[in-house]
Amino acid sequence: MLNFKKYDKYNQEVKPGDVCVRLVKTKHERAIEICVYKGDTRGNNATGKYGRFITPTGTRSIKYSSVIFVFDPMGTRKSDAEEVRILTKQFYENKES
Repeated sequence: MLNFKKYDKYNQEVKPGDVCVRLVKTKHERAIEICVYKGDTRGNNATGKYGRFITPTGTRSIKYSSVIFVFDPMGTRKSDAEEVRILTKQFYENKES
């Protein structure tokens, strides 16, 4: 059975309109960037590994595996990534690791 759903690094489904946090790697640093998922990349060279995202610098093609966190700002869907749960728990329990 074919599956056309797209997923982030932690296997959470990425849907159009989702707010995403992605890892940006440059030669000298790593940073995070907030963007909005627009949809699949279209064209003859589309491999299914990249999607179209609205970023602060414009609409770009970004690899799904660089997306580390997704959520729907208009709904109730949250991240189920274990790392996010651990950090959130530490915050609310006011614990240092």
